[in-house]
Amino acid sequence: MGFLKKDKIGIVFSGGGGKGAYEAGVWQALREKKLDRNITGVAGTSIGGLTAILFAMDDFASAINLWEEAKIQDKNMPSFLSNSITKNVAKRVSNKLTPEEMYSAFDNWFRSKFLRSKKLEQLIKSQVDNDILRKSQRVCFVTCHDLVRKEVVYYNVSKMENSDDIYKVVQATASIPFIFHPIKLDNRRLVDGGISDNTPIKPLYDAGFTKIIVVKLKKEDDKYAELFPNAKISVLNPSQELGGFLDGSLNFYASSIDEKWSQGYLDMLTFIKENRKMFK
Repeated sequence: MGFLKKDKIGIVFSGGGGKGAYEAGVWQALREKKLDRNITGVAGTSIGGLTAILFAMDDFASAINLWEEAKIQDKNMPSFLSNSITKNVAKRVSNKLTPEEMYSAFDNWFRSKFLRSKKLEQLIKSQVDNDILRKSQRVCFVTCHDLVRKEVVYYNVSKMENSDDIYKVVQATASIPFIFHPIKLDNRRLVDGGISDNTPIKPLYDAGFTKIIVVKLKKEDDKYAELFPNAKISVLNPSQELGGFLDGSLNFYASSIDEKWSQGYLDMLTFIKENRKMFK
């Protein structure tokens, strides 16, 4: 009599800048239910790539520290900017952009560690322990986009020996084009993997994972069943929209991060109740 082959369970963290606090809340719910221990593979892009690495390290404390470091205190637009001149400037940038949104984007740009190259590099090095990552029992993939070859690159960082290369990959996946310079590695010029694959299911699928939980940071239709026919894929979509590029991805205000974290936590608790079989 043969034995049934046990499913390999993986999780995918999508990219989305400040919206990634939602994924930290997802992880918290998994930890509380002790279901994270059933997940042996993880893949991520952009902020999801950094979450993936910390998840592979089983270091939730560093995830908390990361987001505490990322937070900036909320700041309302000064009243002297709320005039017709500011409104006209906002309209020139975009008809859909309000003066408040424009101010928020620039305020985050100047103050957020996630949006400043050197500060982001320091933040990554302070939270990622490459020795723990390499000894992890979880396989971990981080997605980047190569500007030279114009293709997606999936790095199995859990197998990389050079610590500096791991740091470069993590920094590259979070390097938003036009905000950060590309990262050079192995004759490649690497930037945010979200350009080519913001939800990297493929590396886990190719590695033989048969159950894959996909954490999205925006609601959208998917054709994962067609693309990955030999795997059971369950998608967690946010119950409420997390915002667009300016009011979501570039929003690191403390209130916004706390709100998204809480939403991710509650959404995952609901997901667990409805998808118990995914964790067995």
